[in-house]
Amino acid sequence: MIIDAHTHLHVDGLTADGLVARMDRDGVERCWLMSWEEHRLLRDGRHPMPVEEVFAAAAAHGDRLVPFYAPDPSVPGAAERLRLWASRGAAGCAELKVPLRWDDARVGELLAAVQELGMVLTFHMEDVRARPAAAAPAAGERPFAGYLLDFDAMEARLAEFSGVRFIGHGPLFWKGVESPIDGTCAYPAGPVAAEGVVVRLLAEYPNLHADLSGRSGLNALTRDASFGPRFAARFSHKLLYGTDSMELGLRGALDALALPPAALARILGDNARRLLAARPPPPETRAG
Repeated sequence: MIIDAHTHLHVDGLTADGLVARMDRDGVERCWLMSWEEHRLLRDGRHPMPVEEVFAAAAAHGDRLVPFYAPDPSVPGAAERLRLWASRGAAGCAELKVPLRWDDARVGELLAAVQELGMVLTFHMEDVRARPAAAAPAAGERPFAGYLLDFDAMEARLAEFSGVRFIGHGPLFWKGVESPIDGTCAYPAGPVAAEGVVVRLLAEYPNLHADLSGRSGLNALTRDASFGPRFAARFSHKLLYGTDSMELGLRGALDALALPPAALARILGDNARRLLAARPPPPETRAG
């Protein structure tokens, strides 16, 4: 079974019906369908991926679309909203994509609720975008402070919330396969000079996983013909097939790596199925 572990409505202009049609075209049995709630966008009158729309799409398509919800921790009551939508059937917390740092107390409060509920958490890391010196900000534009910085604070959260199954994603996360991290662009090209913090964290923390979605995941996998196959094989038990956009060609890139069939099967669906099936009781009630 192929599971796409990272999708949204309206990407590539797709409605829920259009998304299911693409799934049928690509042989995908099931998708994780994610909300995106960010208070900064709400203040600007934009709300691109509301949870209500996610649940309506999932209800219309049986078990093909699995609903996920991540509240913005900067809005009071985030943990309560997560509990509410979990009671209505949210399978996990995603996509957490907010301009806060990992060490923000509000992020910690949300992570405590995720752990209490036994959910997976898909998060997006992205560094600050620099504006060219000659460019003036547009009227009403707010500076972009980045999403979920930085890696030291993220590692502290991995240790603190060992019951949360974290799934990493985004340009900054995937730039972290290399050391030092390239701060000049979102999608570095060429050979990986030395293995970076993401490789170390995946190796050291059993609760960290990653999805290969978006241009950033695809780039990390394909930028270096030597590193990509080696990385995918080493972490085939931790990587998830997720697209963000089904038109980027991730499946073809994975096939080109010539991974062992069992490793490819883990990435294409086995890992996603295992992560959702492993929804444990809250840590404080576990035996032992």
